[in-house]
Amino acid sequence: MPDLVMLNRLAASRLLRRVLDRDLVLAVAARVRQSACRRGWLKEDGRVSARMHGTRLAADDPDYVAFLAEILSLPEVDALRSDRSLRSAVAEASGQSLEPLRADICRITFPGEPGGTPAHQDAWYCKVPRLWIAWIPLVACSRRLGTLEIADRELPLAAHDENGLAGDLRTTWCPASCGPGDVLLFSGLTPHRSLPNRSAERPRLSLDLRFGEATSQGESGVTAA
Repeated sequence: MPDLVMLNRLAASRLLRRVLDRDLVLAVAARVRQSACRRGWLKEDGRVSARMHGTRLAADDPDYVAFLAEILSLPEVDALRSDRSLRSAVAEASGQSLEPLRADICRITFPGEPGGTPAHQDAWYCKVPRLWIAWIPLVACSRRLGTLEIADRELPLAAHDENGLAGDLRTTWCPASCGPGDVLLFSGLTPHRSLPNRSAERPRLSLDLRFGEATSQGESGVTAA
């Protein structure tokens, strides 16, 4: 069954094609590459530096924290947060009007990182009611590049450890192959994970924008697929 058809049959996720301004998404991708290049993570041609193969950026790495502060304050990212088509899609998927939480993440996945991101629920890290996530690919994300896989349903919030969801998770996983202009929407209770990046030298670049109730005040972590 095609990814798009299967995903859009799930109650807690939507994969929407060409919702966002592709040029705007590509502009964010360009700024991400520039920042990563300055830090020595990528080469000038956009390929991954040899020293970053097999590396996962730690949430508390000062260089990664500075990178996030730079990227998430970009006017292009702010334009995505306020994009009418995206806000409408989030409202339709969630069944309510939600506001940007500014608890967002920009992720670079390098080749050779073993196992990809473990299964987790974003509601464990971002503790606000009615949490929904807009996962935005900044490059064409295929299985080979390490795209997301989404569980077939929401689950009650479960305990997490350093490896993500603790215990045996019995679910059907659906990969979300997509590219710039597309958006994957899912709730904070929807388990998801990423496949490992099996390309030779290409990074997977993605952006998580989080939405929730306007009155919610939550503590956000930076775990993201």
